[in-house]
Amino acid sequence: MKTEKIVVEKTTSHNIDKIVEIEKSNSEFVGQYNFDEHLEILSDKNKLHLSVFDKSGNALVGYIILF
Repeated sequence: MKTEKIVVEKTTSHNIDKIVEIEKSNSEFVGQYNFDEHLEILSDKNKLHLSVFDKSGNALVGYIILF
């Protein structure tokens, strides 16, 4: 999915380090998963792990996990 400002894509294992970093910097507001827990979610057919990128700089700025 693409909008004027963001791109949303299925998360890959290459994005997980940055996602864990985002979680740590927002620990007051979001739960914490470690790298392996994120990998498990990626392989679970009943869950969807998405990455959100800033379209202007292609930086990973967030993520969404749907259960």
